[in-house]
Order: sequence, then C-alpha cells, then structure tokens
Amino acid sequence: MSGGVAAVTRLSSLAPLLAVLALGCAERPPAERYSTSLQSLNDSGVKGKATATLAGRHLTLDIRATGMEPNRTHDQDLQGFPRRPREAACPTDDQDRDRSGLLEAGEEESRSGRRILALEPYPTVESDGRLDYRLTFTVDPDAVEPMDSRVLVLRGMSTESGGSATADYAPSVPVACGAFTPVVG
Repeated sequence: MSGGVAAVTRLSSLAPLLAVLALGCAERPPAERYSTSLQSLNDSGVKGKATATLAGRHLTLDIRATGMEPNRTHDQDLQGFPRRPREAACPTDDQDRDRSGLLEAGEEESRSGRRILALEPYPTVESDGRLDYRLTFTVDPDAVEPMDSRVLVLRGMSTESGGSATADYAPSVPVACGAFTPVVG
C-alpha cells in the first residue's frame, strides 16, 4: 500500500505545476491571420499582397509589392480608427481636398484613419522596384485589434514640383493601400 501512497503523493505535488502549465496554454490565443491585396493610389502603378499574423503580443507582417520607386526608402503604416464600428477603408481620389491631383499625406485619414503602427525600420526598395518585407513587432493587441478594420498604406513617390521637369521624392505620399480581411482555415 505504501507504493500507492507514494505515487499519489508525487502526483498531488505535481498538481500545482500541471495547473500552471494548463493555464498558460489556455491563455494563449491561437494566431490570427489576415490578408490584403494592395491597390495603387496616385496612379503609382504599385500593387501587391500582404499578410498579417497576430499571435498574442506579436504581429508579423509580410508585404510583397511591385512598381515601387527604386532605390528609395518607403514609409509603411498600419492605419485605422480607435474603435468599431468605424472601419478603415482605402482612400479614393475624392479625398484630394486641395484638388492638387495628388492624394497627399493626411488627406487619406478621413477614410483610412490615423497611423496605429509605423512599420519601422522602413525598407529601401531595390533597383527592380520590388518590395519584399517581413518583420515582427511586439504590440499591444488592444491597439491593433480588430485587424479586420485596419488598412495597410505604402508610401513614397517622386512628384513634380512647381510645374518643373525635376521631380522631388515625397516619402509620405500614399502609393498603395489594402484593407485586411481574416484568412479562414
């Protein structure tokens, strides 16, 4: 009988440890995945795809785009509104408030919301105009959720200045946008 008592005693001393392990596993939500197709803004010709994976406090973004201005650093932002029911959407040409013919930084915020997360360090695009970006951020999930009401905005293009033939690089001008939707399965 003493062998049985010893086994029960060992198991009962493991019970608190097992409870902590089970609780730790139960508190970790499964990773949530989202995707978007990036559409061109400002006639930039930029297009691409992006995925976002949120696992607890870790947000991983994978962005693939073509048509970016080569050999330049491009700002990228996760944008949205602080709370539902207002969902962020990609801007349209009618957001060009000053009627300059160019949707400029800040003009898109009435539809896309404000910057929630700057995706820094910003990447420098290679000479072929392709962007391949993957980075994981530590975030406050309450600040980035709900991801299905957030948009990704890529920025940076050359613009003519004062009607001259010379172009100035404007790193904050939006060139592509996509709204995240959940990936099922």
